[in-house]
Amino acid sequence: MKSDLAKVLHVLEGKSLLHYSLEAARSAGAEKIVVIIGHQAPMVRKEFAASGVIFVEQNPQLGTGHAVLQAKDVLAGYAGLTVILCGDVPLLKPS
Repeated sequence: MKSDLAKVLHVLEGKSLLHYSLEAARSAGAEKIVVIIGHQAPMVRKEFAASGVIFVEQNPQLGTGHAVLQAKDVLAGYAGLTVILCGDVPLLKPS
C-alpha cells in the first residue's frame, strides 16, 4: 500500500477498512468480536474505542497463526462457532 499507516486504518468510502469487517461480522450475527491488534495498536484502539469489540494485542507480531492464538484467553469457555476474518478486506459479505 506504500504507506506507514496500518492497513486496517486506511479509509475507503469514508470508513476505515476494519469497519467493513466488523460490519460484516455483526450482520452475520457475531455475538462477540475480538480484534487482534499489533502495528499502530493505539491508533486502532482509538479509532474503534466505541465499537464494542474486545481488543487483544499481539506483541511480538509473529504472523497470522500467532495472532489467532492471542484470542485464546478471551475465548476460553466459549462454545459457539468461531470465524476468523482479516481486518483489511472491505468486500466481505455476511453470507
